[in-house]
Amino acid sequence: MKTKVAVLFGGRSVEHEVSIISGLQAFAALDRSKYDPIPLYITKDNRFFTGEHLGDIESYKHLDDCLKKAVRVLLVPGNAVHLLKISNQMSSVWLITATASSWRRSNRPMSVQI
Repeated sequence: MKTKVAVLFGGRSVEHEVSIISGLQAFAALDRSKYDPIPLYITKDNRFFTGEHLGDIESYKHLDDCLKKAVRVLLVPGNAVHLLKISNQMSSVWLITATASSWRRSNRPMSVQI
C-alpha cells in the first residue's frame, strides 16, 4: 500500500510563486511506487484547493480557470488528516479522512467550526 502525502505550497508569503515552484518540484520528485502525492495549493488569501491538475505548473498560467476546476477544501484538526470539500453551492460537502492505513469518504452532513 502506498503512503498518501499531501504537498502544501503557495500561501500568504511574499515568496508565494517560489513556493509553488518548490512545492511542485517536491511533488514531481516523490517516488510514485512508494507514495501517492496530493497537491494542496494555498491561495494568497489562505484558501486551500486540491485537484490532480494542481500538480502541473502549466495550470497556474490561468489561475482563475485553474481554481474553478479544483476542489476547495478545509483542513480539519484531529487524530488524522481531514480535508473537508466545499462546493460553490454548499450542496455537496464530504469529508475525506486520511489515517495511517486508509482513506475514506463520507457524504453525511456535519458541522464544522472555523
